[in-house]
Amino acid sequence: MTNISIYLTEEQQKKLDTLVKKGMAQNLPTGAKRNRSTIIGLLIEQEINRLEITEMVADAIEIDGLNLGWSEEEEQCQIIDMEQFG
Repeated sequence: MTNISIYLTEEQQKKLDTLVKKGMAQNLPTGAKRNRSTIIGLLIEQEINRLEITEMVADAIEIDGLNLGWSEEEEQCQIIDMEQFG
């Protein structure tokens, strides 16, 4: 594990301690210690997950916006489906 130093205002430290005491206890992995390091690690993981989801949604919106349409094979399958099933 790497040791890092962070500088928090008194207000930020109070908020972090509140998260340690009660705010994020339900999100801790089984057996994890309730301390500042664990909470900060959990917050980092949550932010990484949020960023990945945001990127995936942005990519999906971009792809959807390209309006790529169907390939010839897909169009032929659609025609066959329409003929077969109405």
